[in-house]
Amino acid sequence: MATLRICLISASVAAVVAAVVGVGAAFVTVRCLPVLAGQSTNGAIQEGTTEVRWGEEVEVFYKPPFANPPDLKFPEGLENNCHVSDRKAASFKLRRDVGGSPGPQYPAVKWRAEGQPGASGAPAG
Repeated sequence: MATLRICLISASVAAVVAAVVGVGAAFVTVRCLPVLAGQSTNGAIQEGTTEVRWGEEVEVFYKPPFANPPDLKFPEGLENNCHVSDRKAASFKLRRDVGGSPGPQYPAVKWRAEGQPGASGAPAG
């Protein structure tokens, strides 16, 4: 009889542990899946790299645009006289001041934007 009770208790504990682990795995999957799919808990995430020539300005367009100007970050920082000259819901502009070495080398800039996605089909500005 004692062996039967131990088996039933062990089976019950195993079922509870399996249920808790299953719910935890489901929570982690549901919570993390939007980030992996280009969504965060705060909205959409877009990332990219662009080259900015010395003494020039480049406009980078978001696809699709955000509802408002997103939180724009540069994971590796902005170097070599480069700065943001304009931010909009649909795009941002980077300018690299004259001062670098001339030639075919255009330092790449990595960027990351996070914000609320815009309404589909509606122009953003």
